[in-house]
Amino acid sequence: MLPETKVKELCLYKNNIQVSGARAIATALKTNQCLQTLDLDDNYIQSKGTVAIAKALETNQSLTSLKLDNNNIGREGVTAIAKALGINRSLKSLKLDRNDIQREGAAVIARVLQTNRALESLDLKANNIGSEGAAAMAEAIETNQSLETLYLDLNHIGREGAAAIANALGTNQRLQELHLCRNKIESEGAVAIAKRMGH
Repeated sequence: MLPETKVKELCLYKNNIQVSGARAIATALKTNQCLQTLDLDDNYIQSKGTVAIAKALETNQSLTSLKLDNNNIGREGVTAIAKALGINRSLKSLKLDRNDIQREGAAVIARVLQTNRALESLDLKANNIGSEGAAAMAEAIETNQSLETLYLDLNHIGREGAAAIANALGTNQRLQELHLCRNKIESEGAVAIAKRMGH
């Protein structure tokens, strides 16, 4: 991918590019200013490949959508992505589902969301963030003014996590889509959310 390419969307889903491939893509991103959408789902780029992509995001200002689902990005990878979100002002959509970032990863992302004003859609499905991770995301929702769509499906957030998210909805005026499917929020979680929906 040369700097002068006119390609705006690149999908490399499930190609087993691994770390070396991710690093090559990252090098191109540092100079490429045309690409807007990049799909690297299911490529086993791991933490090292993710760090390379994240560093490229610190300088790239054309990419608006990035998909890194199911890549075993690890704690180092999610931390690097969070750091990039604190610098990058072009990325509007980020998908990190099925990376097992757990509550610690959710907390790292949540912290940067409190100041990030560009990201509009975030997908953290199936990351085992639990109720504590949901609580961290709730804190971010309270102050974030750009996020419109949030996916937290399949994260074991339970009743406590749902209640925390519901409380955050009381102050957030931006979020339009909230996905909490298959989280065992039970009746208590549903009631907490319903109360906010009624206001």
